[in-house]
Parts: sequence; structure tokens; C-alpha cells
Amino acid sequence: MLSNYVKEAFATMDVYFKKRWDLIPNIVETTKAYLEHEKTVLADVTSVRTNNYSNLSTSEKLNINKQISQNLSKLIAVAENYPDLKANQSFLSLNEQLAAVENDIANARK
Repeated sequence: MLSNYVKEAFATMDVYFKKRWDLIPNIVETTKAYLEHEKTVLADVTSVRTNNYSNLSTSEKLNINKQISQNLSKLIAVAENYPDLKANQSFLSLNEQLAAVENDIANARK
């Protein structure tokens, strides 16, 4: 019974993790032009996403999503230093989508 609750809870989290996973390439592509000399930040964000999400184990998904959270925070912090990027409509839209997914993840953790 309890294991079903755990599986159900993780399945909910997994949906949000996958949404965030799918947003990453769009965010990276949108920011590349603006952050040409911030390649290490983009590389860090991209490197954790090298595997196919569906093929990851539960523990790998949890570990990678922890790394993604840390690296996305760095990317957003760097983006704050680029007014043109902050004004870019694609970036704004992706940032809003990311914020919504992050809120969903936070709520699902409760």
C-alpha cells in the first residue's frame, strides 16, 4: 500500500521533471547568442542532459534533476546580467514556463 503511494508520488514528480528536461534545449538555444562567452554555464546545463530521460533509473533521475536545478539557477543568474536577453520574448516565455514547472515541482514535493 505505502509503496503504491511512493510510486504515485514519484510518477507525479517525474512528469514535472520531464517537462523541465524538455525545456532545457530551448532555453540553451535561446541564450546561446547572448551568452557566447558564458559557454561553461551553457555546457554545464547541457551536459547533465546527455542521456535519454526515459532510459534513466529513478535514482539517476533524482540525481540529474538535482544537478539541473543547480545549473539552471546559474544560467538564470548569468542571464540577469544581459538586458537584451532579459527582454527577448522567447527567453521570457521559456523563463515563465520554467518558473511554472519549478513551482509544480515544489508543490509536488509537498
